[in-house]
Amino acid sequence: MHCSDECEAHCRIFKKGPTLEEFEAAYAKKASRNEMEIRDEETGIVQNFCLVPRCTDCDAVMKPHCIFFDEYYTEHFYRRDTVDSFIKQSDCLIIVGTALATNFAKKIVVEHLDKELPIIEVNLESAIERGNNIQVMEKSEIALPALFKEYYRLMKE
Repeated sequence: MHCSDECEAHCRIFKKGPTLEEFEAAYAKKASRNEMEIRDEETGIVQNFCLVPRCTDCDAVMKPHCIFFDEYYTEHFYRRDTVDSFIKQSDCLIIVGTALATNFAKKIVVEHLDKELPIIEVNLESAIERGNNIQVMEKSEIALPALFKEYYRLMKE
């Protein structure tokens, strides 16, 4: 997890989130003290209490280190510019287990297809409908070791 506050001083520090047991214990403690609801006295609106991990440095909400559909990739957390520079230099792309539902992932694939560069897709269902691609319809834990074993075998020739 990382702090949602993008302050340079501590937001790049990744912290281990609570285990399920720790979360359940904290939930039980709050429930035993009847702290599960918050009532706004002015409006009368009652909200259920939600346990959210907080940053130990600034008390901001902690986020899982993943990207949600309404967010965008940044260099700060996801090294977007670094990935872009690798993409410009690549001559092949291997994608594993994605539906290409995010714009950044789709953009990378489209750029390779437009350049007519080969793409190896390891997926149970194909997400790429056109272009110079090799589809490996297999679970990644089976396909990737076999793919790299063959790669290293060919490198020896």
